[in-house]
Amino acid sequence: MHDPVLQALSRIRDQLQLNYPGLFAILDRVRMGADEATVMADLMQYVRDCPEVEAVLVQMAQEEVAKAHSEGTAALVPLDAGPQENPPNMMRGPGLARLNPLVEAALVERVQFDGDAPELRTGPLPPGVRPAVPVKTKVRDPAALGRMLQQASTRVQKEIRKLEGPRVQAIEDIVAENGTLKAIRDQGALVVAREEDSLPAVLQGSAETDHSDYRRGMVPTPVRARRPSGSALARMTPEDRRTQAFHFFSSTQGRQTAIPIIRELVATHLRSEGVTVREEEFDPAAPKQTPLACHEWAVTISGSGATQPAFSVIDVAARALAKGLRKQLGEVSACLALQIAPINQMDLRTVGWAARLVS
Repeated sequence: MHDPVLQALSRIRDQLQLNYPGLFAILDRVRMGADEATVMADLMQYVRDCPEVEAVLVQMAQEEVAKAHSEGTAALVPLDAGPQENPPNMMRGPGLARLNPLVEAALVERVQFDGDAPELRTGPLPPGVRPAVPVKTKVRDPAALGRMLQQASTRVQKEIRKLEGPRVQAIEDIVAENGTLKAIRDQGALVVAREEDSLPAVLQGSAETDHSDYRRGMVPTPVRARRPSGSALARMTPEDRRTQAFHFFSSTQGRQTAIPIIRELVATHLRSEGVTVREEEFDPAAPKQTPLACHEWAVTISGSGATQPAFSVIDVAARALAKGLRKQLGEVSACLALQIAPINQMDLRTVGWAARLVS
């Protein structure tokens, strides 16, 4: 990396450490080897809690770019200033300097399996992108879960289009009246009064205008989906079953769907071994606790053709997690909290689940 780049990053880092120690601490966790997806989610939450931070970061980046221009440093020139043959950057808004290439690569790694990452987005669902929706179910068949995830995604996508219709129509009405989008761009947001209602007509929309179960900047809410009938499963070809099973296991929303099922199976196994447990949601933002026992079950994924739909991923994972936890416990009389979290190391193609018991 060029020295001017290092100097610019050092200046930005010093300003963050001085003015925004909370944000600096989150970013510094990447250097310490923390999971990138968790850091990105925490970073998004911090920006939501402190909206002024986003404008400050953009201003700092623009100042460094302007300084690079004045000093003739080509390394900090934005992508838009380069030759037209440069590859497009789909992870960057207009006028903003591009993201760290490692961050971009991590985002691409995820969306190629998930389709979307709503908790990492600040804009609306891009056209043609399928929502990444987890499902609320107790089904354990991987092929059936993959089909249910697909159906839930299709339904939420239709609901989003139906929800976006009035907002888009409101903007079109404003454009027809003013004859230009300049006024909308200048104001950034407009409120359109229709009879007794007020409709936000922001060009990009906001979390408030999004689908209630699928808002930008937030982890999507699990939705209900109809379980495929036995005859529907029987009509699935072997190739279709492999594809659906791979979609379930390889996607973040699929592994998130399986968490309540695995947690219940692990809790049942531990209770049969004489351990008193209660099921509890894992909260990454909760105060840190030293677990009494912890265990991981993860595998490396490849192509969809390598997935065996008859392999009961959920049952095998639950049994392995339960045995691993029990082996680490001695005689415990107190009630323990059982927490399950997904393993989403997409850069290493390593996915699965982690379990822990805390007092």
